[in-house]
Amino acid sequence: MASLMYGSGLRLMESAELRIKDVNFDRGELTIRDGKGGKDRVTMLPVAMKGRLVDHFTRVKALQRRAIRFVIASRLTCSKAGTTSGRSRSCSGIGT
Repeated sequence: MASLMYGSGLRLMESAELRIKDVNFDRGELTIRDGKGGKDRVTMLPVAMKGRLVDHFTRVKALQRRAIRFVIASRLTCSKAGTTSGRSRSCSGIGT
C-alpha cells in the first residue's frame, strides 16, 4: 500500500478507498474518486506495482470464490436439515 501511495501520489484515504474497477492496467492509470475537494482525478499506475496488484487481485478473487462456495454450501446444509422456525444457531447465521 505504501509503495502504491508513493509511486502514484495517492493520499492515505484515496489508497484505502481504491476499488478494482478504478485500476486500468491497459492504460497504466488509477482513477481516484471523490478525492481532495470532492473531485475525481486520474493518476499513473507505477509499472513496478502492476505485477503485484495483478497477483493481489488474483488472490482476493480466489478467496472471494471460496467464501461464496462456503456460504452456498452452508445454506444448502441448513435447507437439507429441514429447519424452519426452530433454526439452530449454525443455520440462523448467529455466531458465524
